[in-house]
Amino acid sequence: MNVRIARIALLSALFLPAIVFADATSTETAPEKNVADDSVVSPPAQPDAASIGRMTAHLMKMMPIDRFFEQVIESNRTELKSQLDAAQYACMMRELSQDALTARKRGEVQRFAETHPDAFVSGLKVLDDGAADLIAKTVESSITGVEFDMTKADGDAVIAFVTFAFDEKLADLRTVSGFGDLNAANGSSRSTEAMMNALAADLSKTCAIPAEFFE
Repeated sequence: MNVRIARIALLSALFLPAIVFADATSTETAPEKNVADDSVVSPPAQPDAASIGRMTAHLMKMMPIDRFFEQVIESNRTELKSQLDAAQYACMMRELSQDALTARKRGEVQRFAETHPDAFVSGLKVLDDGAADLIAKTVESSITGVEFDMTKADGDAVIAFVTFAFDEKLADLRTVSGFGDLNAANGSSRSTEAMMNALAADLSKTCAIPAEFFE
């Protein structure tokens, strides 16, 4: 298998959600609401183990890379076994498992919380308020081909969804999530590719797999 295959699968799954992000800004079903006032009235708790775990769960649901890799590996298992030795193959399977990928994402979230505590707090509130669920549904829709009707979504969740997608203060959260800059052409695909490149580099080092394998 070539990790480029996984990239293609992942980028394809994310292409339609990016379009839905843009469409969501024009929806007329969400009631007007002052999001800033809400954050003042009931600010979320400061980053701790529980909140870091909650954000990790949100991000893994929004971009289920474990599922993408599971599908890609299953489709390329014979090729993988022919190109890797037993130790390399076992290591790659371990590093691309749900537990390992979740732990990797938790580490990214931990660093984000430590370096951008305010953005972490406000970002987690947006995800809790429904952005994570709507994003997960749009991604699932693009995977399954079953259309998700955004006009039937809860108004508060739509506001949270759009806030996640376009609020400049949440740019770092979008980077951690893998969605990247949704306002720039190919911004999301570039962010996802950077995430995949970093994963490939770590796999090469951890599993002693030549870098050429991932090209």
